Amino acid sequence: MLRSKLMTAAYDSGGGGASDPYWSNVVALLHFDGDFSDDTGKIWTAQNTTFSTGVFDQASEFSQTPARSRVQSQSSADFALGTNDFTIEFFAQIDTSYNCTIIDWRSGSGSGPTIASDSGNLYMWVSGYRIGPFSGVIVPSVFHHIALTRENLVARLFLDGDLLGSASYPESITSTQVTIGANQNTHSNESEYDLTGAVDELRITNGVARYTSNFTPPTSPFPNS
Repeated sequence: MLRSKLMTAAYDSGGGGASDPYWSNVVALLHFDGDFSDDTGKIWTAQNTTFSTGVFDQASEFSQTPARSRVQSQSSADFALGTNDFTIEFFAQIDTSYNCTIIDWRSGSGSGPTIASDSGNLYMWVSGYRIGPFSGVIVPSVFHHIALTRENLVARLFLDGDLLGSASYPESITSTQVTIGANQNTHSNESEYDLTGAVDELRITNGVARYTSNFTPPTSPFPNS
């Protein structure tokens, strides 16, 4: 089991707090504190996952053995973000020995972004659009805050509040399903891209780019209202 550690950088402010001014825009919020409940009411199904120590409480732990370790949402039109602004954010602990998918929006009937690590080199890609990879930015056994935002069709990838890079992203997000810890593709030969690590505090916001420049990551769990 991976041991959880928090980055030593001070998380003085950010998205955590008593209330969320953009709560009405939140389409998914999972704390992973011993279950896979979503405070927006959506249903997620876990496969071959366990719980370990997270950033604030518990986290969902994933492994390539057994294969197809994942947490997957039921289909919801809320995840078809279109060409809207958005924010996808979470804390992740990543084993850099592997190439792995952290979150995947693609499905057989729709398109969307993928955030992944290539042996510790973080990147985002969708169709012909890509940000990264950024070499050596992932520290093993450390929880990093990772955020992908889009504002006015420009996507930005952040790590621990620092802007890593940006790219034009005009494509419409049409997929209605999200997978955490693995590719959407269920073929057995795709298991080599499953995540070995853990994910905590996943929040997806439609219509709002919460971060467009460097920021201080949250110091507390994301608020439920």
